[in-house]
Amino acid sequence: MVEQLQAGGEIEMSVVLAVHFADGSIVNFGQKSGRLLVESGAVVLAMNVDRGLGSAGTADSEDRE
Repeated sequence: MVEQLQAGGEIEMSVVLAVHFADGSIVNFGQKSGRLLVESGAVVLAMNVDRGLGSAGTADSEDRE
């Protein structure tokens, strides 16, 4: 981030307080359990991207064939 800012770039951030799922369940990120869920998902995604098993925001079914 420092390099991005030093190069004259910008950084945007979003804050998510909760996620509402179609089944009516809610994950509150103000609680530790909600934060751990998201952090764990981010770690798994990062590991998969590093290994070429998919990328963020795209379907990876073709990568597994």
